[in-house]
Amino acid sequence: MRRIFFVFFALSLNSFAEDWKEESVSKQSFFELNGYFRARMNYLNRCDLGTYIPMDRLPVGTRMGQGTSHCPVPSSYHSAENAGKNSNDRPSSLLSGDLRLRLDPTIHVNEDIRIKGTFDIFDNLVLGHSAGLSGSASYPDSFLTATQFELPNHYLNIKRVWAEIDNPVGQFRFGRMPMHFGMGLLYNSGNSMTNDYGDNVDGLLFTTQVWGHYLTPGFLVSTVSPIQRGGGTGSLGDAGVPYQNTEWGQRYSLDPSVATYTFLMSFAKIDKQSDLEALIQDKRWVLNYGALASYRMQKNAWLKDQIQTRDSRVGSASLWADYYWNTLHMEAEAVGMIGGIKNSTGLWADPNQSTPLTILQGGIAFRSRYGLMANKLGLGLDAGWASGDRAYGMGARPGLKQTTQKGDADGSQFGGSDTTLNNFRFNPAYQVDMILFREVIGTITDAFYLRPHIAYDLNKSFGLRLDVISSFSHFAESTPGQSRLLGLEFDASATYQSEYGLFARLQYGLLVPFSGLNHSTSQVPGTLYTDFGTARLASSLQVLAGIAF
Repeated sequence: MRRIFFVFFALSLNSFAEDWKEESVSKQSFFELNGYFRARMNYLNRCDLGTYIPMDRLPVGTRMGQGTSHCPVPSSYHSAENAGKNSNDRPSSLLSGDLRLRLDPTIHVNEDIRIKGTFDIFDNLVLGHSAGLSGSASYPDSFLTATQFELPNHYLNIKRVWAEIDNPVGQFRFGRMPMHFGMGLLYNSGNSMTNDYGDNVDGLLFTTQVWGHYLTPGFLVSTVSPIQRGGGTGSLGDAGVPYQNTEWGQRYSLDPSVATYTFLMSFAKIDKQSDLEALIQDKRWVLNYGALASYRMQKNAWLKDQIQTRDSRVGSASLWADYYWNTLHMEAEAVGMIGGIKNSTGLWADPNQSTPLTILQGGIAFRSRYGLMANKLGLGLDAGWASGDRAYGMGARPGLKQTTQKGDADGSQFGGSDTTLNNFRFNPAYQVDMILFREVIGTITDAFYLRPHIAYDLNKSFGLRLDVISSFSHFAESTPGQSRLLGLEFDASATYQSEYGLFARLQYGLLVPFSGLNHSTSQVPGTLYTDFGTARLASSLQVLAGIAF
């Protein structure tokens, strides 16, 4: 027995020595950490436009109120003391602050191999949320709490983890990665300090250089069926379930036919930032450009614990150009989507309806700037267009309501004889204003806008800017007020940015809503229209401070 013990002891020492010897070999690895910390305070006044009709003013049995803005109303809007009042006499202001610490670590295994990630700690944590021990015997009232306590899990958000491997012909990337192309209409990484959104993709990408251009083919797994482990032995038959979601070990997608796969290819000329600045300084013109094409397919869909034949396919394409000359900058992106859903069972209000759906959508965005007075004064004109049709509702949230009617602000974009999905939705990370598209509608869709702007840099760190955004819908039928006129918004900002990473911005936005954001007189008649029918001025004041590292 003693001999056996010494044999195992010797083997353990040998294993330890081998591990130590391997670790002692220099890998030239090091750890790099970038990211930012930001804090925001936001004051919204009448972001609901004064059109939200509460349940106490609607017929008995109505399950929820209705308005023409996606913005919520204050909780006290529904209090008993405000029952029977019009929107003008009810509370209309929201005040909130939030935090985010974003960490972008990179583990350099060696010069050619890296592991990267993006982690958000306190991901838009609302200040004052999770009051410590509120409701306990020690602190029965939240007013008396002394600390913050026990945050929900989603405030630690592991967004991306992927690996990069350089080789003589290019670079492989695999894992969950950020995705961005062009101006960000279709794919937008949302990496800016001011962003709340961002696209991640699961899969494999390979990038190589061809004639001075970056060629990137890729394969993505966009969605899968429910994932589980175990159940094949029937051990849970007595419980009436085929598998158990608490099994340990590797989990599997239960049906490959339900997965959504995306194949993509991009081809782009993108100058390095240092080269770009040098060329502009030398007063030479610079043109960067690119094209991206993707094909997404799904054979079946998972509906209420059963597989439904779907046969969905859609092709997307994006063209992008970015031009610099002296103090002139112009950038544009055009996106198109075409495809269809052969079997649409489960997508209609009628569960027996399975009529094929056609997808035909497009969007265009343009932005520009011309510098004067030694490039301190900047003038520009931006514009954007997103396709749509005459279906009721703007279509920013098509799952909100399956059967829409005249005067609805949002909902499904097909129904009845309409079997075409025409409304293109800009990526929500692509933002052009503070109130209308960002808060009231949710994104740019079924609309177009013009945005002239002027900016002046007092020095390298401090600047002022004013934007005026005119917004219109393509079709009157899409808006709740049955008018193409959406609104005119004025956004002013003052920005400070130091060379040490300190960033601060003060913004004020004022939205003058037009008749398209009113209620429809056919849907909201009489006294209700008098009290809630006309959209009123909305404003937003935001203070943001951050530190980039």
